[in-house]
Amino acid sequence: MAGLVTGLLAAGVLAPVGNALPQGNVAYKAAVAQARDSGEAPTEALARAAAADGDTRVEVMSLREERRDVFANPDGSFTAQEYTQPVRARRDGHWVPVDDTLVKRADGTYSPKAATVELSFSGGGDGPFARMRRAGREYGLAWPDGDLPAPQVEGDTARYAEVLPGVDLAVRAEPEGFSHYLIVKSAEAADNQALNSIELSIVTEGLTVREADDGALRATDSAVGGTVFESSGPLMWDSAATAPDTGDGTTAEPAAVSARAPGPAHALTTAFRTGVGAGPVADGSAQPGGPALDPAHGGRKAPVALDVSGDRLTLTPDRALLRGDNTVYPVVIDPAPKTTSRTAWTSVMSGMPSEQDWKYSSSAGMGKCPLNYSPTSCEGIGVRRLLFTFPMSYYSGKQIISTELSARIAHVYWADARAEPVDLYRIGGKNYKVTSASDWGNTKDDWDDYLATVDKKISPTSCSSQANLHFSNGELLSEAKAAASGGWTYLSLGLKAKDEGSYAGWKRICGNSYLKITYNNPPKQVDYRLMSSNPGGTCTWGSGRPYTDVLPQLRAEARDPDQTSSSTDQVKMQFKVDWTDSGGTARSFTYDTGYKSPHPGTVFSYTLRQRPSGEPQIPQNTVVYWSARAYDGDAWGPWSYDGSAQRCEFIWDSTRPAAPDVSSAEYPADDIWHDGVGTASTFRFTAADPDVQEFRYGFDGAALSTLPAQSGAAEVTWTPQTAGRHWVTVEAYDNADNSSVPAQYEFLVTDGKQAAGQWNLADEAGSALAHDESGRHPAQAGPAVTFGAPGPGGAVDAAAHLDGSADSWLATENAVLDTGGSFTVSAWVRPTALDRDMAVVSEDGTGEPGFELGYDAGRQAWVFSTPDTDVQAMTRWEAVADGVTVVKGQWTLLTGVFDAHADAGPQLRLYVDGREAGTAIRHTLWSSLSGLQIGRVLAKSGYRDAFQGDVAEVRAYDRVLPAAQVAQLGTVKPVRKGYWTLDEATDHVAANTQSGGLPLTLRGDASVYRPADPLFDEAALVGDGHLALDGDGDWADTDAPVITATDSYTIAVRAQLTSVGATASQTVLSLPGEHTDRVVVRYQAATGQWELALTDTDSTAAQVTTVTDDQMLPSADGSGQHLAVVFDSFTHQVRLYVEGQLTSTAVGLDHTRWPSSGGLQVGRSAQGGGSEYFAGALDEVRLYDGVIDPIGIARMSQLTEDTDL
Repeated sequence: MAGLVTGLLAAGVLAPVGNALPQGNVAYKAAVAQARDSGEAPTEALARAAAADGDTRVEVMSLREERRDVFANPDGSFTAQEYTQPVRARRDGHWVPVDDTLVKRADGTYSPKAATVELSFSGGGDGPFARMRRAGREYGLAWPDGDLPAPQVEGDTARYAEVLPGVDLAVRAEPEGFSHYLIVKSAEAADNQALNSIELSIVTEGLTVREADDGALRATDSAVGGTVFESSGPLMWDSAATAPDTGDGTTAEPAAVSARAPGPAHALTTAFRTGVGAGPVADGSAQPGGPALDPAHGGRKAPVALDVSGDRLTLTPDRALLRGDNTVYPVVIDPAPKTTSRTAWTSVMSGMPSEQDWKYSSSAGMGKCPLNYSPTSCEGIGVRRLLFTFPMSYYSGKQIISTELSARIAHVYWADARAEPVDLYRIGGKNYKVTSASDWGNTKDDWDDYLATVDKKISPTSCSSQANLHFSNGELLSEAKAAASGGWTYLSLGLKAKDEGSYAGWKRICGNSYLKITYNNPPKQVDYRLMSSNPGGTCTWGSGRPYTDVLPQLRAEARDPDQTSSSTDQVKMQFKVDWTDSGGTARSFTYDTGYKSPHPGTVFSYTLRQRPSGEPQIPQNTVVYWSARAYDGDAWGPWSYDGSAQRCEFIWDSTRPAAPDVSSAEYPADDIWHDGVGTASTFRFTAADPDVQEFRYGFDGAALSTLPAQSGAAEVTWTPQTAGRHWVTVEAYDNADNSSVPAQYEFLVTDGKQAAGQWNLADEAGSALAHDESGRHPAQAGPAVTFGAPGPGGAVDAAAHLDGSADSWLATENAVLDTGGSFTVSAWVRPTALDRDMAVVSEDGTGEPGFELGYDAGRQAWVFSTPDTDVQAMTRWEAVADGVTVVKGQWTLLTGVFDAHADAGPQLRLYVDGREAGTAIRHTLWSSLSGLQIGRVLAKSGYRDAFQGDVAEVRAYDRVLPAAQVAQLGTVKPVRKGYWTLDEATDHVAANTQSGGLPLTLRGDASVYRPADPLFDEAALVGDGHLALDGDGDWADTDAPVITATDSYTIAVRAQLTSVGATASQTVLSLPGEHTDRVVVRYQAATGQWELALTDTDSTAAQVTTVTDDQMLPSADGSGQHLAVVFDSFTHQVRLYVEGQLTSTAVGLDHTRWPSSGGLQVGRSAQGGGSEYFAGALDEVRLYDGVIDPIGIARMSQLTEDTDL
């Protein structure tokens, strides 16, 4: 599938697809077919299309993680499965199932075939007997008394015989750590005084090991904090017998069994029980052929004291169990360090309230431990419960459709597996998490919410078989919905026997449970800041609620995450109006608007009218509440008041003076975007009553200012400073200081540099629409348009290919430009034919185009022209690029500018590659009022002059772009300035793959890590190596700036933290100035999120703009996470991508122009002499001048090196 991923991304066919597909898109259809047949697709969009095409679910490979997979369903929804235990690991650049089977390595050590950490066990001799490494942090243990013998290895366990007389050392591999055991095989061996206190040597790198207050062992990152490895408090257990389990489901009814006399251990034949079994198999059993290497399978238990001092770990066994008269040997002594992750599971015991089986292997008991069956192994256990934690941030804001918790019951009490009920509970509240410190004593009061019961006969299964215990929907669904809508990071669940006073409910349940969640992306909650009424003003409640003299018009904007360039989905708005009548009865009604595309600035409105006769009437002089929500055809978004008790309010009083009239020539109150930021306008206020003495007004919610009235009118000049929807609220006051109802005047303002329309044409193959970056004018794509061609920036860029046929065009529904006034239009073009006239961009009039930018085959030149009139043109005013050679197959930037107010008269100017190439006077002016066309031009007979070749970055401005800004259009084209694969560093210098680019110099102890054995060593993030940083003064930098970030830019890197709970913020990349950083990408410890920070000036007092991702939280998993920042200087929009995904919270605006003056910093901020050093691994560092489109970002995020990008 890797080859398919790279190939299809290069072809541009992997981003979201629309509802209609151009018939000629062979590459896209082939991609859908292959994804359908393989059951795997690299992106959500392709997976959704393949699932619908094949009526089967398809996995989204870009969302695959060690503990999660996501599938697209045929109905358009997605299903994610969150596993408590890792189910896969990266090995040699590929995902493989976890496999803890030990194999011998070339150096004589032993490692599991596939684990989420690098593990190695000694092959004998000196040195650590176990070593575990992740993200450059290493934890190991060594036997202090000399050489170890060669181990006996079976399955996942290595056993070193006779490390003390009659004592073996066993080490067992697990998917995310290891367990180590001292096996005391006889009473004689137990008498050895060396067992009074067992001292092991600790070998670490970058870690601080300590004993926690709860007795657990924690290894935290020495530089940045956060737990990297941890274990619960150590235990010991003997081999008190239970009845043997035949594994065939026919064990007899429970019966008392006498304890086995002490004796020598048998040879080790299995690490733990995995077979199917019926009958209790109580809290432990003697394993056939050897001792139980899991406390849940052992006999009598006792805690082991633990002490850490320097590089020594000391275990002090319980002597009563070690040397007791009733002790059944072997006795096993066990601590088990493992990685820290966002999932967790544990078993707690009422009889041992301060102990736990944290992240237990195989299965653990649940219910009352059956003393009647196994009086020795159940002694002191009491009742067991199981707890699980699942991460939930990924589902924030999603519509949860269904949920199911699944687990595997490995053993039951009754031989016939008769039904005994199991209860499911929610544990704790929001963000409650199970940890290595969780035990009965501190969790018994946290079983807050009963959710469900399963009460049926369940035949036992193995921990590696299909799940046989399922809790579906019901209250579990309600809890998942609450977690998704409430922005929970964690949800914890618990299993317990219905009757904890009876042995009959005893079961053994495996730890590898999983939570399955099916979801959809509903419209976002309507933001009260995008709600207003006229009259009335912005959404207000409480004492500030407005009075209106008439029933107002209600207005709101919607946002839908599924609204993309390739999606034609629209939404409708539902308004709800509430009041309480004079009798105290609550009244309400709703109104649904029609469907629209939820672009920014698109307003849904409803003018309130009195209810029909016979229905409850909207009263005067009573508080009326109103709310809004959006519907996408599948699901309603939340009400605007969800999460808050507040609703928008007004009071209708027809006796109040009417609202004043407000007008502006530059900024009419309509749904058209008007230029723009920095352009002043005069706003005129006219009172409805002539005796008005003054007006009080405020723009954008500011405090009201007073303006004297002259003859009932007044004017004020105001200049918008930001793009978007603005408003002015105005009240009129008479001599008695009586106020009118407030007028709410709203208008749309473009950025001074923002295009009226911008079509990058980097859309995914199969798109029905070309995305408009302004969000206002998506362009329909003709059937012969193929997206995904290489763009002007090469492989990293994308374009649309037009084949020159009548079906190769793109068109907007409405006019983008008023061609009677000043405007600019620009496009990158690569013609593949020069034997005929071809139109690049035009806009429709009635029978003639308002303008045409294109190629004249007779002149062999580029031309920018306008007809003298609409319908029946007699001549054309033409700016011709004479003297500029048009080259077939070569990218060219064309820009046409019409300046209606030029000194010499209305002038057409044509620029080629940023240089003026021709001018002409336009003697007649008229306005075209229909759609903009790409690749064709209107004629009286229809459309003509179809373009043959590639087109990208089409932009239209309703103003003049001066020559300097025309030249700047060329900077949007991405140009790679740096790509450091970090596979090697010679003399502490990592080469730049970009020819002539600056190298990275490694500073401090920074180094390039290269796995000596890719099959067993910790994998490089991508390729053959990565940059390893210890968080304590290590970094890499360039000697000079690579990019200055004054214009469009793109930054990308793959990062792996050492811990998800680091207590120190860590900079991944930064672009420094003299006094502050221009751009910083960091892990923000305060929020636990990835963060992008941008400053407005090179000053220590600079204002900081931050952009964060609240769904794709930082991970310490083995492949790290891909981070990318894209800034478009023309739209001022900056985006933070995580793993190729862009969430709604990860978009912001940056109007800054100051340049970074220092070299690129990798792994730190240069401020203060160096700060926020990164701990972990970094790889695939990329910097570009220009904008990389989403297809390029998705391609970068793949786990392969790509030097063509």
